[in-house]
Amino acid sequence: MVSVCEKDSKLPRPTRVKNKSPAAVQITAEQLLREARERQEPEVLPSEHSITDSTELSDYRLRRRKEFEDRSHRRITRVLGACGNEP
Repeated sequence: MVSVCEKDSKLPRPTRVKNKSPAAVQITAEQLLREARERQEPEVLPSEHSITDSTELSDYRLRRRKEFEDRSHRRITRVLGACGNEP
């Protein structure tokens, strides 16, 4: 019977660090956070346009539905293409 401790001991060993000297260029945590903040995409703000009547609402819904279906179709095509299947 295998105990719980023996199961845990089968984890991979940590690798040994060969070069323990400091890097020529040091990076601070502040720099890492600043770079991460710069690379973030800006928040999407709601549009200033207001819908005034039912035809404008139906046009908006149709346009959004088409965008959604196009994105879904592209994702499905990409997944099936990665698997080697034809869409």
